Amino acid sequence: MQPVSRQQQVCNGPQSGYAAPKSGAGAIMGAIAGAAIGNSIGKGNGRALATGIGMIGGAAMGDQIEGQGQGQGQQCAVQTITENQIVGYFVRYEYNGKQYSGQFASDPGQYVRLQVVPMNGR
Repeated sequence: MQPVSRQQQVCNGPQSGYAAPKSGAGAIMGAIAGAAIGNSIGKGNGRALATGIGMIGGAAMGDQIEGQGQGQGQQCAVQTITENQIVGYFVRYEYNGKQYSGQFASDPGQYVRLQVVPMNGR
């Protein structure tokens, strides 16, 4: 075992997979503001066109701003987490009446497979 550090995002606060439906107030307020700004631009038919475009753009922007306010309250930060991690296996085994040991990168299981090479003179 060896301690290993890694970074992880940790969030606190309310978390919900449910997003409350928008009230439409953002779109209405945006449409009013956009129409007022558009109405102040141009003259005649150009003013009517600018008012319509301002109203549509303002409604879209107001709806988007209202949606951004949902789901607040959850704060996230990156923290360093230290955990013990297996880095190898130290194994003791017996063969032909003698004790041996070895290190393995992965779990060798209940049995260790050996390759025995006879030596001359021993």
